[in-house]
Amino acid sequence: MATTITARTTTARGANTPSRGGTKSLPPPRRLTGTQLHELESELRRELAALERRLINERADESAGTSQFAIHDATAASRRTSDIIVRHEAVTEALDRLGADTYGTCTRCAAPIPFGRLVAMPEVTHCLSCNGNP
Repeated sequence: MATTITARTTTARGANTPSRGGTKSLPPPRRLTGTQLHELESELRRELAALERRLINERADESAGTSQFAIHDATAASRRTSDIIVRHEAVTEALDRLGADTYGTCTRCAAPIPFGRLVAMPEVTHCLSCNGNP
């Protein structure tokens, strides 16, 4: 004779969980806390310092080795420098937004940008909803 055991599962519903039959939606992102802002500002400043060091090294390499490289090598080095400059500008603008108390807010819809997104890309200017929209 076989015994069948059935487990009864229960789920706890929190304040944000809809009642049965309702649609589940994520709570809106909250504004950043002071600790989160400080953490992100520190990361932006570290990134800015690293980019400035890379720019100095790239420019030194370009000036020292221009005569030794073929034209395509010089073009690749110039492209790397250009990419570093673009990133440097993005990080500088993020720090400016921090100073203006607009950091962490989508520049298109004014919704808060989630902390996790800012951790991954601290210079980001758009929320996920606006990111793909022109």
